[in-house]
Amino acid sequence: MTAKEADRPEVLHVELSDIREALAAGWRDFLKAPYYGLFFACFYVVGGWLIYWAVTAKGQLWWTLPASAGFPILGPFIACGFYEISRRLETNEPLSWGAILGVIFRQ
Repeated sequence: MTAKEADRPEVLHVELSDIREALAAGWRDFLKAPYYGLFFACFYVVGGWLIYWAVTAKGQLWWTLPASAGFPILGPFIACGFYEISRRLETNEPLSWGAILGVIFRQ
């Protein structure tokens, strides 16, 4: 193996069992800390309502599509919060709102 080949990342294949395992692990984390999961879920719901309200209150329904397309951009930031919750549960670190939200704002 050459040095150039050693620098290439290894590409793994995702199987259906991997997806099931990830969902089961996420469910276990949710059951351990449901308020954090519900907070992030509510954030998405309220955000969707705000977008809907903003475009309908001004009577500018043509903004619905661009606003809806941009809304998922928040996903990676929310995912950082979920990843931090899972990491803390895995390492038995205490959960706190300041620590979880701090990770998101640092991103």
